[in-house]
Amino acid sequence: MIIERARELAVRAPARVVFPDALDERVLKAAHYLQQYGLARPVLVASPFALRQFALSHRMAMDGIQVIDPHSNLSMRQRFAQRWLARAGEKTPPDAVEKLSDPLMFAAAMVSAGEADVCIAGNLSSTANVLRAGLRVIGLQPGCKTLSSIFLMLPQYAGPALGFADCSVVPQPTAAQLADIAIASADTWRAITGEEPRVAMLSFSSNGSARHPNVANVMIFPSLEAGNIGYKIAQRLGGYRAVGPLIQGLAAPLHDLSRGCSVQEIIELALVAAVPRQADVSRERSLHTLVE
Repeated sequence: MIIERARELAVRAPARVVFPDALDERVLKAAHYLQQYGLARPVLVASPFALRQFALSHRMAMDGIQVIDPHSNLSMRQRFAQRWLARAGEKTPPDAVEKLSDPLMFAAAMVSAGEADVCIAGNLSSTANVLRAGLRVIGLQPGCKTLSSIFLMLPQYAGPALGFADCSVVPQPTAAQLADIAIASADTWRAITGEEPRVAMLSFSSNGSARHPNVANVMIFPSLEAGNIGYKIAQRLGGYRAVGPLIQGLAAPLHDLSRGCSVQEIIELALVAAVPRQADVSRERSLHTLVE
């Protein structure tokens, strides 16, 4: 249901999805699929020459897919650097224009400036580099203190969809950080699924548990280790597939793939990550229609 809803919204309002780790056969296949079926407007951040050579070596075409080369777009880098300076002040590096020639930093700047709707990275870049680019170039949402992530766990057959957090960012969260993660995960679940979140804080207990009439759909794990073990057990033994992780807390959407991701996982993360923006567009169109 989650992917079906995401596809329906994507067809109505295709998002601009930027891929900084573009020299990857999986990303090229995902970009072609999204473009072909009108599900997104993919943007590949890379040298056009290098990308063309890479595509030819894999017998793939680049027809209709936008490619942006950070190195040859000095004016864009200068504009992004000015935004970076306005947001971060003295924390902005003096060589910001040069740093923005890096595809990952450039793509983060694109979503920060509103020139792309979603950034999907991590298929080649490490999680540390993805998060670093997000924190440095985009920054945290106002009022947010804890960067975190959530996996959407989708059943292959029967069973409910679930949210698992945090499985990739905070190794040993404090009580305050767990509260932040729970709130952010509830917001993400509501925005993407359209359902009311029912959050469970998971922990060890030797004295029984309270009974509750509602079944939880968002699970908050006590540590990164527990979260990783949990989602991998759900995958291997429960037949679930994981979409994400979706990064929570940044001021603009930038998300992190596993480096072992499949083409399907890239497509699904791109679709799901765009849902909050597309849902807003659909609501605005509905209101406009009512006014008319």
